[in-house]
Amino acid sequence: ELDRGSVDALEGLGWTYFKLGRHKESLETFEAIRKKDKLHTGAIEGVAYNYFKMGNLAKAKEYLNIALIENPNSSDSHLIFGFVALRESDFPAAIRFFEKAHRLSIKKDPDLYAGMGNAYLGSKDYNRADYCYNRALELSFKNQLAIAGKGQIFTVKQAVMAEGARLLAEGNVNAAIEEYTKVEKIYPDWPEVYAAKGWALYKKGDYKEAHAEFTKGLQRYKLSYDIYDGLGWCFLKLGQADDAQQSFRKALELFPGYLSSQEGLKQLKK
Repeated sequence: ELDRGSVDALEGLGWTYFKLGRHKESLETFEAIRKKDKLHTGAIEGVAYNYFKMGNLAKAKEYLNIALIENPNSSDSHLIFGFVALRESDFPAAIRFFEKAHRLSIKKDPDLYAGMGNAYLGSKDYNRADYCYNRALELSFKNQLAIAGKGQIFTVKQAVMAEGARLLAEGNVNAAIEEYTKVEKIYPDWPEVYAAKGWALYKKGDYKEAHAEFTKGLQRYKLSYDIYDGLGWCFLKLGQADDAQQSFRKALELFPGYLSSQEGLKQLKK
């Protein structure tokens, strides 16, 4: 209102419309900036992002290429190019763009990690996909893209770990541990493998070794209530009551009402 020709104010308004999902108004605002300054990088990126959100991938790529000529080190342009490639199912290209965005970015972006997860999932690199989804959820545990990706990879994990689960259910603990060790070599970033191996060792009575496996899993994903629960039971068996209580409470923080951890706290009171 004070200066209708202010490019800075127009750019702020354009991005605000974008965040509110009002892409038509956002696009019009950025195009108004380009009438004043055709090579304004922020406006070019804004036009590209809005075309992407509106489903016009060809236009999005056209403006992203212009943006990268003007600013080849723009992490945001590489990020959105990654999502365009993902939409086109060009997974190798998506991975290249996301990795470049990651190298150029000065902040950790959950959407970037989730996008990378989807690109790796599309390439059937389930180990790397899970790593990226876990990083996204640690930054934002409600990130819908990462939650959906974890859901897709869950069935893969079940199939891969089915033999170990079968052996454990039959009471063949040593064979189950060997099976999980084989899986671990193929998928070293899956926290569930370390959790499963930890529970097998716990069942065997090797509480220190179980604790070590649960700790490895926690290093890969800090939001696993199952791993915190496992650590709690190991600490309890090892006589470390304070650590056990802390682990059970953390598990219940992540999964309120989790019966195993509630039982662990009851055992501590006894």
